[in-house]
Amino acid sequence: MDRENGWALIRTTSSVMDEQADAVWERELDDLSLCISHRFGRADLRRRMRDYVRGLLAPAGRKNGWTIAVRHEVA
Repeated sequence: MDRENGWALIRTTSSVMDEQADAVWERELDDLSLCISHRFGRADLRRRMRDYVRGLLAPAGRKNGWTIAVRHEVA
């Protein structure tokens, strides 16, 4: 295997691992949402809670309510 093909394999493997990790995070977020969703009486509030938690977990530098709202196009 030459060097370029080796790097392509590493990038592909990394991409697959990222997709698998994303799937795990989505399942965990689903589980969390199920555990606490009864605290939010309306479906729109449950969606906002989920988006907010997703925003807190996102790989952004600085996080506050405004930046999370902008990211989810709420503001």
